[in-house]
Amino acid sequence: NDEKALSSSSSSTLLVHMYLVRHGETEYNRLGLVLGQIDEPLNDVGRDQAKLLAAQSSDIFFNDKYNNNSSSSSSSSVRQFTCIYSSDLIRARETAEILAMSMNMSNSKSQSRNTRNSNHVELDARIR
Repeated sequence: NDEKALSSSSSSTLLVHMYLVRHGETEYNRLGLVLGQIDEPLNDVGRDQAKLLAAQSSDIFFNDKYNNNSSSSSSSSVRQFTCIYSSDLIRARETAEILAMSMNMSNSKSQSRNTRNSNHVELDARIR
């Protein structure tokens, strides 16, 4: 019975794509210093790095050719991102928000106990 349950549930398996991104450069990074949990913002180079990542990653983020779903009816279908999870430290938040803006993610007012949300960027101190 367990084998039947497993085989029938496997046909409804949800494929989840996860991308890990490090924040852009800060002045501490530029000087070769370790930040830890010091809340240091991105510098201009770091903001440019996040914008460049967004621009260069558009094929991965938006083009379904990386989604090996053979049942797709259209070769130009678009993968929809639902959320970006980020540390609440400003350097990570800035990087995540630049990516969210490039993905045209709409603003959301939802909040939960451990997270803050803006532009579908879930900020969570537990990710530090």
